[in-house]
Amino acid sequence: PQAQVFPVRLATRCLRPFQHLVCWIMLSLRILLCAFSTVTVMTFRHLDDDQALQQEVEFSDVPLTPSFRPKSLISDDEQVLPVMPSVLLENLEKECPKESKQYKSTGKLLGRGNWGSVYEVKEQGSKSWRQRWRERGSKKHFALKTVSSEEGKEVLEHEIQVMLAASKHSCSHVVPMIMSAPCVDGKQQHYSFVTTLLPYDLRKWRNEQTSTTKVQHCYPVVAKAVYAGLECLHASGYIHGDLKDDNVLFKDFDADGCPSGIVLGDLGLAQKIGSLISKYGASSYAGSSHLVASLFDGQSDPLGLNKMVPVRGFYVQAAIVKPKIDYCSWAMSVTYIFGLPEDKALTKKLGKGSCGPMAPGRRKLYP
Repeated sequence: PQAQVFPVRLATRCLRPFQHLVCWIMLSLRILLCAFSTVTVMTFRHLDDDQALQQEVEFSDVPLTPSFRPKSLISDDEQVLPVMPSVLLENLEKECPKESKQYKSTGKLLGRGNWGSVYEVKEQGSKSWRQRWRERGSKKHFALKTVSSEEGKEVLEHEIQVMLAASKHSCSHVVPMIMSAPCVDGKQQHYSFVTTLLPYDLRKWRNEQTSTTKVQHCYPVVAKAVYAGLECLHASGYIHGDLKDDNVLFKDFDADGCPSGIVLGDLGLAQKIGSLISKYGASSYAGSSHLVASLFDGQSDPLGLNKMVPVRGFYVQAAIVKPKIDYCSWAMSVTYIFGLPEDKALTKKLGKGSCGPMAPGRRKLYP
């Protein structure tokens, strides 16, 4: 037996130096790989920070009246002043809390409004390079809405309040809020919120269609979702207040090529049902064909919204917020977007009231 064991021991002693050499080579390679991955991650982070600071951000600051006005209601004599990116960067000074969900900007601008803009963001991956490799291509994309002025902050807070009220009623056809004051690119944006990314709207979809028959074929699907969204939003205590084709968003298309995953978006101008709002100026009547005539000075009041309100010893006309305001806005889409003479379900919701003239060609009036 000893004669059999001796060659094995001899072979082991001869191979031991080579084992040490292999171990040292493997250890050196691992150290070099770790160092390379650390330098690469730091370099990309530095590049991402530089690109984020170099991105040009443009905002518009528009004076507000007691009731929020959409862009189409801004008079020609009002100046639109650009706001520098430093106003937005003031919101990014605070570091993100630990264990908070992280998002990363893709640099893609999705849209721009009166008080801010909407950007595309994606979920930030894990810091571990192994997990980043495993999760590559699986990150979800979202929309980040942010503002840049004091007036915009008020609009944003109001919109968040409306979305929270809708979420309590489980409104599946109203745009949801996923997170407020999110962490984006390592900084917390206090006057922003993250919502679902919805790349399509009815206006763009309609402009791309060449067949009126197909558009009308899709109307029942679209109308069902819009009515469900309005009914749920009204049940939560608010009207949309700015319902038009480019504020009806959707995620994808169904098997027939019709919009799918439809929600009502842009709730910054939503008003509480039963509240009083000041009327819009007469000069804005022609350019706001999606709003009922009862909301404008000098116009007839087919919906019976007018109410005299004492203000500093004088009586001024205000408008009572009613759900019929939204249904009149949708009535214009039925005619001018889908080319339909009427919708019986909509006629039933409007009842005996009339919306008055609602068309892109409304006559321009001067105060």
